[in-house]
Amino acid sequence: MLGGLLTACMQEEFEFDKLSDEMEFEVGVFAPVAKGTLSLDDLISEVDSTGVITADEEGLLYLSYEDSLASFMASDIIDIPDQQFDEVVVESDVDVPPYIDWGDSIVVERQKQLTWTYSDNEEIDSIRLYAGDFRFEVSSTFEHTGYVELYSPSVTKQGEPYRQKIQISSPGGTFSDVRVFDLSGYTFELETETTNGNSQLDLEFRVVLYNSGNGISSDDRIDIAANFNNLEFESIYGYVGNYELAGESGEIDVSFFDNSLDGDIFFEAPEVNFHIDNGYGVPVDVNIAQFEGSKDGDAPINLSYGAGVNPFSISYPDISQEGQMVKDTIALNKDNTSIDDFLNYKPSSIAYQVSAASNPDNNTGIYNFAHRDSRLDVSVEFILPLWFSASNFALEDTVDLDLTDIDSYEDIDELGFSLMVDNELPTQVQMQVIFMDANYQPLDQLFLEGEEVVIPAAAVDAQGIVTESLEKTTVMNLSKARLEGIKNTMYAAIVARLETSNYDPQNRVKFYDRYEIDFKLSVDANATVNSNDL
Repeated sequence: MLGGLLTACMQEEFEFDKLSDEMEFEVGVFAPVAKGTLSLDDLISEVDSTGVITADEEGLLYLSYEDSLASFMASDIIDIPDQQFDEVVVESDVDVPPYIDWGDSIVVERQKQLTWTYSDNEEIDSIRLYAGDFRFEVSSTFEHTGYVELYSPSVTKQGEPYRQKIQISSPGGTFSDVRVFDLSGYTFELETETTNGNSQLDLEFRVVLYNSGNGISSDDRIDIAANFNNLEFESIYGYVGNYELAGESGEIDVSFFDNSLDGDIFFEAPEVNFHIDNGYGVPVDVNIAQFEGSKDGDAPINLSYGAGVNPFSISYPDISQEGQMVKDTIALNKDNTSIDDFLNYKPSSIAYQVSAASNPDNNTGIYNFAHRDSRLDVSVEFILPLWFSASNFALEDTVDLDLTDIDSYEDIDELGFSLMVDNELPTQVQMQVIFMDANYQPLDQLFLEGEEVVIPAAAVDAQGIVTESLEKTTVMNLSKARLEGIKNTMYAAIVARLETSNYDPQNRVKFYDRYEIDFKLSVDANATVNSNDL
């Protein structure tokens, strides 16, 4: 994070390509080059472009990463199978010659119950249809005209029972007709059969045959097929069964760790929150099937859970909340997961997969409901509070640093830089800058003796809150020979190694939005000037 300080200075405050190659130095010239103040927001933005920086009421900073996983519509998940009813409603057992008078007509009435079939032991008591077809097929071998009427007091629209009729218009004995009727807007009231729990629909048939003067054969019959097809619900009530409601995956880019190398970092209160808005009036369990961190060069790590933690039962609306979305959050933290070890791995990306199932206990006694537009919305939020302890936590970045335009080295004996820092952050930064050519081959390093502390850690109290800032001045000298050695520099590799104040894994310090770093960068040039050139 704080490696952004030197990067910001180099890229924004101190631009080497703007040094004139016509500048002239007097012996012992000392001049300020850049000064300013960097807030903690500035530094985080320099390092992390994907997270959202927020602060709580006290100013403690958080990085949050969010991803909207999916929205699952009930109409795409709950399926109503086609229902088929085949019945012989009238069948003759004897031959009746034409000369026997059996009156002007015969009326036959039948009451039947259609067993509503499902694939998962559903027990539905009411369905209001958004769409659907009723396919009504009648065939007759009687040589008489008449009609077949289907009636159901259990199927209604605007209070009117469902009724359809097919006329047997031909007495030829080969009559057959098929009609398809629209069922949009109809409500089906189903009865639950007490023995096996099946849902049943009451149907009534009325058959009327008009005497045409022809006889009746012993094998004459009237067949009916009543099929309910392409059913889509507007609302459904009862026990809807055990469905998989969700099975989606996603990935979070944690750019905070993109350039991390090694070391330890322990956060005080990291959280992973799965936010759920549930419009299904159904018990639901959510299972986090995968939560895997990865980074280049290492095997991935999986987040593990405490006993009995995963899957999670989420809230759902009851019948009094019909039409509402009920909010719930699955919170993963250090109390129920291995998130400390997971984050110390420093993942640069996190892959996750979530699945959900309705009625996980298969309890048919729980009353369910769902509407066509009922949704299960799932989003994930990864919250990284800047409240941590760190030791030897290294970040590395490579920046453009073109020094090839600076060619007036012959008059400079030594070029010195002085960086004065007044730091309010509860961490020290130990740094090194490696100058590299166009092929990324090292030419030199800024600190010959190795990494040097350029930002000292501010003093903190027992709660990890800064009590006073700390100042430090770092001097960096480049001799004439070294200047010649880096004049082909095109890039600089910056390594920043962090250690928090009074480091101990349990001594976690807090980073507030009010913390700042004041800095002043000056150049001290010693040069030999030929008077003939003045």
